[in-house]
Amino acid sequence: MSLRTLRRTWNQFGKQDPLWAILTHTDKSHGRWEVDDFFATGEAEVASLFELLHELAPGWEPGAALDFGCGVGRLSQALAERVPEVFGVDLSDVMIEKARRLERERGADRSGSCTFEVNRTRDLHGLGERRFDLIYSSITLQHMRPRLQLGYLREFGRLLSPGGLMVVQIPLAPRRPLNWRGRTLRLLLLGWKRHLNRRPVMDMFGQPVEVVRATLESAGCEVLGVVEDNASGSDWISQRYIARRT
Repeated sequence: MSLRTLRRTWNQFGKQDPLWAILTHTDKSHGRWEVDDFFATGEAEVASLFELLHELAPGWEPGAALDFGCGVGRLSQALAERVPEVFGVDLSDVMIEKARRLERERGADRSGSCTFEVNRTRDLHGLGERRFDLIYSSITLQHMRPRLQLGYLREFGRLLSPGGLMVVQIPLAPRRPLNWRGRTLRLLLLGWKRHLNRRPVMDMFGQPVEVVRATLESAGCEVLGVVEDNASGSDWISQRYIARRT
């Protein structure tokens, strides 16, 4: 899947059912997410994230954070309760437009600021260098082909300030890998949905742990931990990587 196709897919999701596209709970499709409940999941996730990071790096306090694949700002808004400056990027123009609107509606009483921008490229050079004390990416890289995943990991290493922390979620592999017949059938079904029925499709891609580790280390980061989580759903083994810029 090209970056252009990925952008088109997520713009479609953003128009049809943006909150469900981000958190695909079976009982929340067709616009059934309540906005406050949706954002409460981000607050709980970020609270858990900071507990973990303060255990691994006592005394660490971020001044600026990047939320990569921010969608409508579910995590960005929660991060801004704890970080003075939060920058959210997403490849979907539609998602970013909604993120800005929801920030205007919900962010008035918060001390931290959120800025949202569209990123249309395979790199993040527009964000500068060694700018962020925290980079967080959850349920985003899993929808990108492996080469693109690794390219963004290298960019994260470049963007982290010395001593800055990165937490990224990437699946390892399906829990029940398909045989060649199953893979062929799946590709045919996805092709039918995407091209004949004009429906957006969420592709999923994994990475071996050793490849992610090596990429982060080559980007100047020390891997502090790898934690299995359930972010990718019951069909995939998902990993969360915590790394520090050396």
